[in-house]
Amino acid sequence: MNFPAVWQPIIDLIATNTPCQLGILNQPMGSVFMSNFSLDYCIDEFMIYCRSRDLRRRTLDSYEHTLRLFERWCEVELRIDRIHDVSEQVIRRYITNLQERGKYTFYADEKSRGTNFPERRRDYRQPVTTATINNYIRNLKVFFNWLDSEHWLSKNPMKIVKQLKTNRQKKEYLNDDEFKKLVGHLDKSYFSEHRDYAMIVLMLDTGMLTKDLGTILVGEQAVKEGIINQIGGIHEAITKLHEMIQQSHQEA
Repeated sequence: MNFPAVWQPIIDLIATNTPCQLGILNQPMGSVFMSNFSLDYCIDEFMIYCRSRDLRRRTLDSYEHTLRLFERWCEVELRIDRIHDVSEQVIRRYITNLQERGKYTFYADEKSRGTNFPERRRDYRQPVTTATINNYIRNLKVFFNWLDSEHWLSKNPMKIVKQLKTNRQKKEYLNDDEFKKLVGHLDKSYFSEHRDYAMIVLMLDTGMLTKDLGTILVGEQAVKEGIINQIGGIHEAITKLHEMIQQSHQEA
């Protein structure tokens, strides 16, 4: 019988080992036949799954960027291109490499290096931030957890890998005089500056974030188009905004 060429590694493996040697007894059939797939194929399948869930474009781009970068690093640094060769040790080596190498020194696609000119950036070779590395770890964990749920792994290499500790810097706040000086530069006779004043005071009064205010102002369509993340549900803030606008008009 003639088998497709892609089956040959599996056929050779089964032909030269017993089930006990292969360690496949009492395991889901998916983990036997799928774990030898290439990283490239697994990433493609994962992205198809993500698109089927109608995830935001920004999320999809983040996943694919992280995974393609990891895929290329495995190929270049360790000559690894198969999913079952990615172990916890490989993941930890990758995280260490991220901590030691500078920004924009490694690309998923070398062609983009010639068009982006990373050497011209001010932060070229600056340390990769802990927040960026934690984002990579988070995306890799989602990817390998999905592979594990599909029984494509004999062991999840991300199972006990944790994010790096971050040192949160205390933010400085404006005092009363500084705030008065800030809003004092706004000329409320102009609509745009009148609007900015209302937005600033609203955020201070309610504690809402800029993204929440943005969703209130631009609406659901901007969310569908991926301009902002989610619809804000702060009804009290909307009421407050209308009150402030009316009061400002009366004062003008």
